[in-house]
Amino acid sequence: MISGRMLLIMNFLKGKNKTSYKDISKQLSIEERKVRYDINNLNIVLRSLNKSVIQKMNKGVLIIPDDFQVVCINNNEYVFSLTERVSIMKIISMFKIDNLNLEKLSKEFQVSRSSIKNDLNVLSSELERNQITITYDKSFKISGEEDIIYKQRLNILKSYSYLFGKEKSDLSVFEKYLVNVIEKIFKGIYLIDIYNWSMNLLLQMGWTLNDESFTWYVSNIFLFTWYIHSDEKHPLESASLSEPCFENKFDQEFETIIQKKLTKEQIFLLKSFVFFTNKYASLNEDMDLISTEIIVQDLIYNMSEILEISFKEDMILYKGLLNHIAPLIERIKQNIQIYEELLHVIPDKYQYVLEATKVSIQKNRVLSQIKNENETILLAIHFLGSIHRNERNNYKNILLVCGFGYGVIAMLKDSLVNDYQINIVESIPSYKLQDYKEWESIDFIITTSKIVIDLPKTIIEINPFLQEEDYLKFEEKGIKRKNVLTNYMSIKKRLDFLEEDAKKRVLSIICQELGYSDERILFRQLNLSDLIGIDTIRIIDEDMKWEDAVKISSNILANCDFVSAQYAENIIDILKNVGFYAVKDNEFALLHGNDSSLVKVSSISLLICKEAVSFGDKKVKIIFCLASRDKKEQIPAIINLTKMVYKTNFIAMLESAKTKEEAEVLIHKYEKEVTV
Repeated sequence: MISGRMLLIMNFLKGKNKTSYKDISKQLSIEERKVRYDINNLNIVLRSLNKSVIQKMNKGVLIIPDDFQVVCINNNEYVFSLTERVSIMKIISMFKIDNLNLEKLSKEFQVSRSSIKNDLNVLSSELERNQITITYDKSFKISGEEDIIYKQRLNILKSYSYLFGKEKSDLSVFEKYLVNVIEKIFKGIYLIDIYNWSMNLLLQMGWTLNDESFTWYVSNIFLFTWYIHSDEKHPLESASLSEPCFENKFDQEFETIIQKKLTKEQIFLLKSFVFFTNKYASLNEDMDLISTEIIVQDLIYNMSEILEISFKEDMILYKGLLNHIAPLIERIKQNIQIYEELLHVIPDKYQYVLEATKVSIQKNRVLSQIKNENETILLAIHFLGSIHRNERNNYKNILLVCGFGYGVIAMLKDSLVNDYQINIVESIPSYKLQDYKEWESIDFIITTSKIVIDLPKTIIEINPFLQEEDYLKFEEKGIKRKNVLTNYMSIKKRLDFLEEDAKKRVLSIICQELGYSDERILFRQLNLSDLIGIDTIRIIDEDMKWEDAVKISSNILANCDFVSAQYAENIIDILKNVGFYAVKDNEFALLHGNDSSLVKVSSISLLICKEAVSFGDKKVKIIFCLASRDKKEQIPAIINLTKMVYKTNFIAMLESAKTKEEAEVLIHKYEKEVTV
């Protein structure tokens, strides 16, 4: 019989000629006495198979036979540990407690009935800590508050959803057993098909979730499926959720997989799960960007006031919060928790950032409703990242003290300035120190000479030719090494005397030379008028199909060499696959592709149609076509567009525009109105 721990050791030994008990214990985090026990049992198995055994040498050294390989076993030869047995019983208890049969489990696990009873006691104690009880009266029953049971079921699926993204051949014996147990609970539904359906939906929408959001998302769809097949009402089914924007095609595919017809409410819930998740730089233009932006700006303002740090110019922070807070609002509304166990993520020395975040969110009506501290920690991490970015750009002013000749001074200066974020204010010999007066502008004294007088600044004594000990001294004092980003940011600040366009061109060349292709902080927020020019506006007076409208809108940009000709087909494919979610009936359409390789210059075209274009059941006369290189820089422009649409009569005025020039004037006019 082989245990999971023995399999782990066998996999570690594979391909090795020599090792030791101590090495196995250290590498696999298994107690050495348990390693010795498992090696003995493993040799028994090898002898029974007429294979060479592992030789035990002096001082705990082990010699692995040349023909050693992992022994292939089936379920009957595998010994489940107590932890594994309890995990399996927990799944059965929470999803199909009628199947909790101690006699049957005793045979399955090849342990005594008393061992199974002990396992049940362990499980009962664990569940009781979560306010769930298991009782027995002719059969086992489970009881507890509905939302607590729901969360426990969800946590179980979160723990094992990854199994359905792996090839079965890559699963361990225990993992294969788990998959078998879970699939039986789901009444023959292939969860791998649901997993692939979820992946395909995200792919078609052009969304990339962070790992924790993806696990939560897939696990919720699994759990949703279980509720449907168990004929139980899902706890969120009657909740007030954001309106989903996916095409019916996905509903039908899902119904085919689970072999059941969904109600309207169930479809609504299924599509809404993704709104709770955090996506990488993929803001959904359909969400309430105005409310989201107000919350972001309010939070940044409050944090700047409390910490006395200006966060307002950090576009990485701004875009990160904009992307994070939109789904956070949905989670707050429904009291949904995705993120867990983040309490020790922020180091002690940065706890002040977390405390400032707690104070800041209490000043905002929406964020003050956050009950889960993990959500507060995630917000604090955004600001901690901004602080680190500021620290990386914090050059130190140095007084260099060197008594050697000019050649040594020049070499030392060159080494320091090239490698570290410093400005050498002045270099002097040590005898001039007592007469030096400009201490206010100095952060550190770096010296190759022994200094015996008291000075008002910290002294760092180094070797003329820098050694490892010198690098450690710089690190201890907080003097940062240079990197490509800090070089770039330093140069950028020194080019402020140039006009904006000239500055952009110069920095573009510098970026290429530094090998730095992604500007971490934008020059400024791009407005709608920055992305739409007179050459990207067209007025047309004829009936047309929506496909033709897409082609015309995209070709406007292609004719300016802003996008490739294939961009139109990219947009058409998206609309055919996921529906007309980008169209606001009787208002406007905001079309966009998801293949940034087809975009040369971030830009927007405006098509004004005198005859309304039908996108399914929706009709519009105003069509914007967005092309974005990185899915980020257009965010401020889209926010402004949203404000212009809902705070002014911008769309109605555009519909009545007779010339491109008139339309361009309207864009500038209403943009100014909402940004004042």
